Amino acid sequence: MIKSIPATAQMYRVRRRSEGTEFHDFSEVGPPPDEHATAGRMNPPGISYFYMALEPETALAETLDKPPCHAAVAKFETTKDLLVLDLTELPPLPSVFDAQRSDERQGLLFLERFVAAISAPVARDGREHVDYIPSQVVCEFFAQVMTLDGNSHLDGIEYPSAVRRGGKNVVLFPPRDIGKRWEERISLKDISHVSFHTWEELKKAI
Repeated sequence: MIKSIPATAQMYRVRRRSEGTEFHDFSEVGPPPDEHATAGRMNPPGISYFYMALEPETALAETLDKPPCHAAVAKFETTKDLLVLDLTELPPLPSVFDAQRSDERQGLLFLERFVAAISAPVARDGREHVDYIPSQVVCEFFAQVMTLDGNSHLDGIEYPSAVRRGGKNVVLFPPRDIGKRWEERISLKDISHVSFHTWEELKKAI
């Protein structure tokens, strides 16, 4: 379930904007600084994760809910190989009658619930500080504690989109070295600005 995303792979992030507003650099479309990072389904408050999608359509579907809406679509490119936990296709669940694989079954059941939790749309209703704590704790374990060979660490998680069938999302954990920057792993390649005034326009885009 550990895979490498190669250098030069493309990822996408969408930011809402007001009509007439445009974004031009990494700081405007990348992850917020830690002091402005609010609680998300995976990141605790005050710790910024980099949420993206592998397809621009998925990035739009994850961010926009109804017209009229205006957005900036940022295209990023990885500058080095990244190791991620791939949760888009979990292994088959062993039978409940297979006693020898009972631990494996329990682990996969946990991962199925975890995927459902992190794929659910973020509800900004004030309860995210409480509701997201379990998935935040698990993600911080993957980001800060888990090692792959006693030395290397995960760069992030790839997981399925709950709002676009077949779509895939990626979240990158913050650099472990406080002196490093996001741009050492991923660079901004392009920003396009789009507007959708009708449901038909939005449906075609996603």
